[in-house]
Amino acid sequence: MCLKNGNNTNFSLNSNFTSNPSLSCIEVDNVIYSNDNWATLKDASSNYNEDCTQYTLIPDSNFEDALIALEIDTDGKNGKVKTESIVEVTSLNLESLNISDLTGIEDFKALMYLNCNYNNIRNINVKHNKALRALNLFENQLTSLDVTENKDMFNLTFSKNQITSIDLSQNTNLHYLVADQNLLTSIDFSANPELESIYCGNNNLTVLDVSNLSNLNQLNCIYTNISEIDVISNPKLVWLYLNDNKIKEINLSQNPLLKYLNLGNNQLTTLDLSHNPLLELIFVENNPLTSLNVQNGNNKNFILPSQTGKKAGYVDTTSFLRNSKLSCIQVDDVAYSNENWAGIKDATAAYSSSCKSLGIGDLVFSRATIYPNPTKGELNIKNIALDKATVYNSLGQLVKSFTLNNAKTDNTIDLSGLPRGIYYVYLINGDAASAKKVIVE
Repeated sequence: MCLKNGNNTNFSLNSNFTSNPSLSCIEVDNVIYSNDNWATLKDASSNYNEDCTQYTLIPDSNFEDALIALEIDTDGKNGKVKTESIVEVTSLNLESLNISDLTGIEDFKALMYLNCNYNNIRNINVKHNKALRALNLFENQLTSLDVTENKDMFNLTFSKNQITSIDLSQNTNLHYLVADQNLLTSIDFSANPELESIYCGNNNLTVLDVSNLSNLNQLNCIYTNISEIDVISNPKLVWLYLNDNKIKEINLSQNPLLKYLNLGNNQLTTLDLSHNPLLELIFVENNPLTSLNVQNGNNKNFILPSQTGKKAGYVDTTSFLRNSKLSCIQVDDVAYSNENWAGIKDATAAYSSSCKSLGIGDLVFSRATIYPNPTKGELNIKNIALDKATVYNSLGQLVKSFTLNNAKTDNTIDLSGLPRGIYYVYLINGDAASAKKVIVE
């Protein structure tokens, strides 16, 4: 309250400022005069003062420089800012300003969006910023973060810090969480049914429970120690990146919207993707897979190495390579896959429309004999009826193809003209196939 007008000594003593419990300061011309003559005109909780301006301390000079640059702090660099200048600020961008201390942020009562990415902040108190909806703290020096008072939080990012735990129990409106590259050992999502996107990779996680997140669209939790995960209750999943974990099995039959999948460098032995009709990126390199079914009706739309860069934002491509135990990959169209996907599988694996009877150890193919091996060109195939024989080099590239008479059990193919080296001859009969290793001299 301001009564400072240069005429206080002539005020009527019938004036009355009492019954204002929220009034703490009354601005006057002369404090001594007012205390001597107006003591009974105010509540005991208020005081007379020649300047009632309230200030918020801003001890970090870089923080204050930012407020000055944003024309929020208008009284010069003095380690403080008028509180009235900040109480209605709703958005604050402090990215990459070398700020280490955010003391003063608590008086930004109306703040909804706070971006502090790429600074040196070690502590932050946002308990009083109850309107906060988006908080970005990427790459700072935080070891803890309390967001329990920020019940309207919608987007929370704190990647590249040293945070060991996070309590999200009060953030029931949270939609986006980016928490990768910290020291988290667990995350409880039981109170966050609105979550749509989670980044939690490069942490110390061993278990991840997302069963409560029916709206989950994107899950990226790479380079952790997760051995088990259940995504049956996440029907809206589109992105699933769980590469470089310890996952032994995963059921994706209830994720019909899934389009992008990276499960490379895990411990998967079987993987059935036939129930994911929208899938177009499958990266499953470096697994002990013995069974892989990608027969989803969408094979011709798969993203391949030659398409890298054509679709913005994709750094991965479909690949089944480095699965040494995998002899058969079930696909939509064998001819199409052989022609277009030769380079994304190991030479020891064959494409087939049905892998039920495939495998080098199959009884029928085990009776087949090929000779001479090594060979200088001619290769005899005996004791088996075949429709076709295809030849791949050690890079998985198709180099020769032969159509054979399946009425005969003895056939001969000519490998002359091929450079010296190791090749894989696929013996194909209907939907069944088997690979034989051949050396060309």
